[in-house]
Amino acid sequence: MEKEDYGGVTENYKWTQTENDVTINVPFPKETKGKEIDFVLKPKYLKVGIHGQKPKIDGELHQFVLVDDSIWSLSEGDLEINLKKASSSAKWWKCVVEGDPETDVSFIAVSYTHLRAHETGRNLV
Repeated sequence: MEKEDYGGVTENYKWTQTENDVTINVPFPKETKGKEIDFVLKPKYLKVGIHGQKPKIDGELHQFVLVDDSIWSLSEGDLEINLKKASSSAKWWKCVVEGDPETDVSFIAVSYTHLRAHETGRNLV
């Protein structure tokens, strides 16, 4: 398993994570402009949608994020949001927004440790 696979898919978005970041991809119509995006980010809250429409994401985040270090960009209808986890020691997220479908994170710590060891050339005993 690659580290990009540590995430999930919901009805409105897909997401991945590393030890430090959560990346969310939200599809919108290709012609959507950045000024049409309704984006609200607080340390433990995220709202994403198009002004005047029902948000695609609206709720309490699973863990805290660093608002000032988090960014979003829009390209041809693909809104990519990069959330910086509040602590690199934060647990792996089982979902982005509380109440959304959860992914099993119990295996991530072990497989990620093996992946990191492989990347750095270290042997695990």
